[in-house]
Amino acid sequence: MGLGAFAQSGIINQNRVSVTPKKALPGTQENTSRNMTCTNDTLYYSYMKEAIQATPNFGYLPLLTGSASMLSGYSQTYTNSASTTITGVSFWGMVVDLPNPAQTLNVTIGIYNVNATNQPTTSLGTTNITVTGTVDNFYNANFSSPITVTADYAVIIRNTSTTDTLGIILNNAATTTYAENLASVEVTGVWYTATALYIPPAAYEAVLSPIVTYPVATDFTTSPATICQAATVTFTNTTTATGHLLNRMYNWNVFRDYFNYPSATVQDSTYAWDMGDGSALQWSTNAAYTYPASGLDTVTLYTLGGLFTSCLDTKATFLNITPNAVASFTENSTASPLIAFTSTSTDAVTYAWDFGDGSPVDNTANPSHTFSPGTWTVTLTVTSAGGCNTSTSTSVVTVISTGITNATMGVFNVYPNPSNSGLFTLDMFAVTKANIEVYNMIGELVYSTAVASSTTSLDLSRLGAGVYSMKVISNDKNIVKQIVITK
Repeated sequence: MGLGAFAQSGIINQNRVSVTPKKALPGTQENTSRNMTCTNDTLYYSYMKEAIQATPNFGYLPLLTGSASMLSGYSQTYTNSASTTITGVSFWGMVVDLPNPAQTLNVTIGIYNVNATNQPTTSLGTTNITVTGTVDNFYNANFSSPITVTADYAVIIRNTSTTDTLGIILNNAATTTYAENLASVEVTGVWYTATALYIPPAAYEAVLSPIVTYPVATDFTTSPATICQAATVTFTNTTTATGHLLNRMYNWNVFRDYFNYPSATVQDSTYAWDMGDGSALQWSTNAAYTYPASGLDTVTLYTLGGLFTSCLDTKATFLNITPNAVASFTENSTASPLIAFTSTSTDAVTYAWDFGDGSPVDNTANPSHTFSPGTWTVTLTVTSAGGCNTSTSTSVVTVISTGITNATMGVFNVYPNPSNSGLFTLDMFAVTKANIEVYNMIGELVYSTAVASSTTSLDLSRLGAGVYSMKVISNDKNIVKQIVITK
């Protein structure tokens, strides 16, 4: 009943004043550094919850001394599930002893263990600081030795002066939806939850902000081990320090999403992936990507930690995207029926030649093969490094049964080949006289002529589309080439 009467005395409502926020919110300022440690981030958690409201409403609470009926301490609890180093505390306060405005007062700042209802229990370390002046201001109190915590803890503030009154700035958890029962008040040496003291039930939270440091080790794995062009690669985040990175009291992005500020649709997160090829960043914990081109690349994972002062850690990994193989080949029928094949495939590491006549597969890059008379479909199958892909290319080979004996008078050139009109140009180089014979796929002579120039035009437009053999005979020597009409 005594506490209830005290709560109704109006110590909060009568003394709350409008205070202009002194700090910009994270997101409007960035103080990033590439460290393996998130260093000296001030957890302005209770401040930021009020500052993001449409109309922020801060007020102050006097901590009095010299009377057993007065308040002497306030605490603010922080959740914690990982090793955290606390180097100091920032608080927002002033002297409110109006009759003696020039006086100063002594303040004790401490880190305490907490019980299940977030009330301070045992001290983990304290420090003292002097507060001067009636204008509200931020003060930093540093511990002589850093304090390491691994569980939930409370920041406490006490007025140890016997003559002056300390005013500490509070947020307005009474009229908003972010009260979390994190605040406690000390009366005559006993801690009470703020909701037990204030009517209506409220948990006004003091701007008591620990200055924390914790390690961050950004890392990830890549699957599969061989990265293939045009295949999906999966990146799995294995970053440590997730106890901090997933906690809204230590991470701006988690805080923002939890309180839906400015909106859940803003593209941002704790992690950002840069695939290294100019594509858009992926804002997600894990990522997947398909590299459209082969070659060397670098994927970088950015970890954005920190609540008020952001800290940036990165991990970059070099990637070798294996190209896909593309099968192609040419053939030389100068010595038909012995035909030589040359692979013009790109990025191939294995070769498999199927000559279409039942003979064994040939695994050399540039084989030669003797065919029986007839038409055969030759297929080359190649694979890329790492087995990323297979590719095939085919060509029809015709060996005629005319008894032609191929000689070595040299090569001739016929073009365009294939021809969609049936018109060809024959270039015999140094040869000026020759007989030209053209045979169809079953060995029938379908065209013949005599030429007396090293370059001449041949009109085979009357022939239908198909594959033919052209024989050039000169000085009892001959050579045969395959031509194709595609009209």
